[in-house]
Amino acid sequence: FVNDTLQNLFVLSFQKPYDDTVLAIISSLCGINDRILHMNDSQIILIRSSKLPLSPEKSREIASALSDTLLADAYTRVHISYYKSCQSLAELLLAYTRSMAANRIGSYSFSSNIHPYMNLGLAGIAALLSEEKSKEFLKDQLKGFSFMSLDEEMRTTIRAFLDCDLSVSDAASKLFIHRNTLNYRLDKFEKQHGLNLRSFSDAALVQLAIFIESGLS
Repeated sequence: FVNDTLQNLFVLSFQKPYDDTVLAIISSLCGINDRILHMNDSQIILIRSSKLPLSPEKSREIASALSDTLLADAYTRVHISYYKSCQSLAELLLAYTRSMAANRIGSYSFSSNIHPYMNLGLAGIAALLSEEKSKEFLKDQLKGFSFMSLDEEMRTTIRAFLDCDLSVSDAASKLFIHRNTLNYRLDKFEKQHGLNLRSFSDAALVQLAIFIESGLS
């Protein structure tokens, strides 16, 4: 941290190992004082320098530019997360921890590929729970319910229904199925697990369980 320059950390996660083309594209979008850190073959940390704190809109603009350019020029999809501008090493470490949590939970749980930590909402609770507390919650509140133990069709159905704010019509359209088919699946899930996804309280519990399980994976 030099001359009151702020640091802005972005976590970029790829579904498969990235190549030199990806690195070249990211480098072309960086300034002279920005840094690119290789974490592993599918994850990069980008640290952008700025004189002033980045607004939420500016941070999203940077993330979107990276995402759109990588998709257009390298045919590569990336999940990008971030926290806020940092003035010290301690803040940068906190930004790293929270951005990593947002990336892990966001890429698992949301349809969008841009994951600001501040926008996690309910998922932010899951990000703050320890592994012990997470397992305790799943055991006590949901009797050990595991989203990943469901078959792919049911997982896709639940994701769509939650993403559509519990709207049967919207979720059915998103899934390209009839409303009756969706209702059948929701009834089947309730019968098997005792959770009525049409109920806000049960839906919130299941959504939180999904976030928590993603943090444990």
